[in-house]
Amino acid sequence: MKKAFPSPFTFLKLTLIGIAAGVILIISLKILYILTGNTAYLLLFNFDYVHVLNQ
Repeated sequence: MKKAFPSPFTFLKLTLIGIAAGVILIISLKILYILTGNTAYLLLFNFDYVHVLNQ
């Protein structure tokens, strides 16, 4: 029978993969922002467009 939840090791591994992917995305966008001066990078940190989070 298949388990409902993954093992703690699997959960930790997936969490670390997600964090690493996020860090790589942030670094690459920051480099792009430095090289081009494009302010679209700043939209990642702008939550004004999400109504629930903006309350």
